[in-house]
Amino acid sequence: MKEFILSKRYARALLKVARDGRNIAEMADGLQKFSRLCVEKRIFFHWLTCEEISKKKREDALADVSKAMGLPKELNNFLLVLVGAERIRYLPQIAKLFAELTDEEMNIVRGTLYAADKAGAEGAAKGLSTFLHNKTKKDVRITSHERPHLIGGAVLQIKNDLWDASVKKRLQEMKERLCQ
Repeated sequence: MKEFILSKRYARALLKVARDGRNIAEMADGLQKFSRLCVEKRIFFHWLTCEEISKKKREDALADVSKAMGLPKELNNFLLVLVGAERIRYLPQIAKLFAELTDEEMNIVRGTLYAADKAGAEGAAKGLSTFLHNKTKKDVRITSHERPHLIGGAVLQIKNDLWDASVKKRLQEMKERLCQ
């Protein structure tokens, strides 16, 4: 719980800095890139979180990586604050919460569409994005994934809402009705 509260505070603070600098999208992109680097290079992230290594060494390394990645100055400063306060270990949670806050700020809704085949999923995702944009007046971004076990149809998830229009679900419903 403490981790979530601290992460939320840091994410909100970063959003305020991004809002003040009018570079929300750039900050979101930079934080996502850096967070992805930390996931892909776990040893680097572990090294950043290791309190046995001096803060100065970790801060210098972070500054070098930040510069090489072309991260905004404000984001570099934010990451240095996290290292200095020994809170860099919260970065994955902060990045997730910051992405949610920036999506809300920029009027973006994200969803995931699962379909039996990739081509069908991509086509349906484009159509659904347009339809939902017209209904909600928000920028709807849907990623598509292939799930052959669905047999046909699709399943759409946006936040906690799930719409299941798959053949598999229809067959399960038919089975339940026949067994009653």
